[in-house]
Amino acid sequence: MKTVSRFPSRAKIAALALLAVWFAGPSDGRAQSPGAQLPNGLICQKPLPPEGHVTSNPIACTVSCARGGKLASALALAPRTTAGLTITINGTCVEAVDLVPGNVTLQGASSGDGLQAPAVSSNPVLGISGAGVTLDNLTISGGVTALWVHSGASAVGTNLEIEGSSIRNVFANGVLTLNSSTIENSKADGIDAFSGGIVFLNGGTVRDNIRGVSVGSGSYLDALGGAIISGNTGGHGALVNGSLVVIAATIEGNSPDGVHPFNGGTALIAGGGVVRSNARDGVRVQGGSVEVDGAVSNNAGNGITILNSGTAIIDDGGAVTSNAGNGVLVEDGTIQFRSGGVVGGAAGTIQSNGANGIYLKTNSVGYFNDVGNQIVSNGGWGILCDGAPANPLIAIGTAGTIGTVSGNGAGQISSTSPLRATRYLRRQHQQPSRNTYPETRANTGLVPLFSRFGNFAHHLRCPCPRRIWRAVNR
Repeated sequence: MKTVSRFPSRAKIAALALLAVWFAGPSDGRAQSPGAQLPNGLICQKPLPPEGHVTSNPIACTVSCARGGKLASALALAPRTTAGLTITINGTCVEAVDLVPGNVTLQGASSGDGLQAPAVSSNPVLGISGAGVTLDNLTISGGVTALWVHSGASAVGTNLEIEGSSIRNVFANGVLTLNSSTIENSKADGIDAFSGGIVFLNGGTVRDNIRGVSVGSGSYLDALGGAIISGNTGGHGALVNGSLVVIAATIEGNSPDGVHPFNGGTALIAGGGVVRSNARDGVRVQGGSVEVDGAVSNNAGNGITILNSGTAIIDDGGAVTSNAGNGVLVEDGTIQFRSGGVVGGAAGTIQSNGANGIYLKTNSVGYFNDVGNQIVSNGGWGILCDGAPANPLIAIGTAGTIGTVSGNGAGQISSTSPLRATRYLRRQHQQPSRNTYPETRANTGLVPLFSRFGNFAHHLRCPCPRRIWRAVNR
């Protein structure tokens, strides 16, 4: 009689063993698929497709830095999935990795886990080249640039600690959102947005760098959600050649200035935005522009300084208060103190500054167009205009008034200008209303030099002597 064994053959046993390897759970880094083996310190969830094959399932791996694991080895698996690669970094890997592809998540296993530059010349320590990259709970430190988001790339970082670079901690040529992250201790810039880069700074802190943020031409940075830019020691809180928006965020304690737009750069300090307690000016506009709908206060110099044909706008509830110098100093440029055209928009306030409310010098212009404007309780003049050879102007829009100018220590509106202002006024038969500038009558005053000037209702040459103002108001 022929005997038949109930046990499988040796060939079947070998095949079953290979299948067991394929379907088993996570291992210690041994082969995850037939004939394949992962490097030391890299553990991946099974099944992992063989090299050259692609799965529609996500892949998740852990890099153990203490066991010699490398982030680069894990990223090499990205082409094997169309559903995303998630890499958890356990410990601190001394490694620089550039060109991280899209649809990758990098996360720290614990606080402090991440990447450290292997050399001071590492540039970058971590570079992103793909779209849809997620960075979570990572520390990235050292190098020339710690984190670089290349042109065309996009990334969202949450709870990041980025520190200790020699040139910039964060460099954005693509689109980067930073949520609740700390950018600190760079020997130069905290964040640079250049060449079309866009940064959303949502909460978190940029602190203790030489410069807080730098926004290049054609680039944009939006600070919101309680973000703080503080304690940056030598290159301003924000240097702006592109566009900066500060919404519900604070720029404080920086040197020399809080915000410094230049060469066409624009800044908006929106409602809820605060620029305060900086070592020189809150905002220094040098050939750029700023709109203040929020607060500029308690700075050691002027609230706002305007140079090189710059422009500042204060409206919709904007307040420039309690600065040690002038509220607004216009060396060369324009200050617009008016409603922004928003229905129900509030007027602005310049109050309790140590020197003048507004100081107009050289070829500067002050434009006023809201009856609710307040220039009050400043230590010097409410509005001070330089005498000859300076040629400052005051223009009043359709509101027909500067607003309230009162309670200022040296007087309300300053003065010395030619009598032709009176003759011009009489020739045009445009007598000013006695209610237009009631706050100026008891002090050294302003005589309007009225004319139609574009959309301005009145064009006033500043300053003019007290006797002319009193003659006109008799």
